[in-house]
Formats: sequence, C-alpha cells, structure tokens
Amino acid sequence: MRNGDVVSSWGARPAIRVGDGLLGRVIDGAGEPLDSLGPVRGREYRTLDAAAPLALARVPIREPLSCGIRAVDAFLTCGRGQRVGIFGGSGVGKSTLIGMMARNTGADLTVLGLVGERRP
Repeated sequence: MRNGDVVSSWGARPAIRVGDGLLGRVIDGAGEPLDSLGPVRGREYRTLDAAAPLALARVPIREPLSCGIRAVDAFLTCGRGQRVGIFGGSGVGKSTLIGMMARNTGADLTVLGLVGERRP
C-alpha cells in the first residue's frame, strides 16, 4: 500500500477456515495456502481477532515435552500444550532453532506462527 491508496471494509470481521484440513499445511496471514496443495479445507470459520481463552480455564500443563535439542531441554523445561515464544535480533539463529524444534520435538502436533518485522 502507498499513501493515497483507497481502503475499503469488507463489512465483516476477518476469519479463517479451520479444521483437520489445516494439518500439514502452510498458510499466510490471510489463511491462503503457500504450499501449492490447493485450497484449505475446513469445517468452520473462526475470527482472527477472537479473544484468547482465560488462563485458568486452560488445561494445566503437567507433562514435560522434549523439544529435541539437548541444550534447550537442559536449561528450559517445556510442557505438553505450552506456548513458547522465541525472540531475538536478526541473524542469531531463531529460524534454525525453530526448524530443529519442529523436526525433533516429541509432540504429535506442532503449530508454528512465524511473525517477521521489516522496516522500509
């Protein structure tokens, strides 16, 4: 977008189709597929800006989960169902670490959300 471009509303809150059809897929921030496997199939739509579940209403995290990297497992205990954020400057190895964790974790299902920051 550039200064002066026309912006119009869809008249509805942005939503994404969710369900088992998302398993193994790569999508962008608008829910469009990036993996050339056709449209994303899902059972229902969920709004993108929905409220997070209340902290005390979530299932307690009681079972440890190996992330597959011995140095991380030694210093940081991750739990099954836990949300983990990795933050750091450019060029420090965040993407490499996330790739190693995605390949080597003991989880049945891993959801990765990659958020980048670019300055013009």
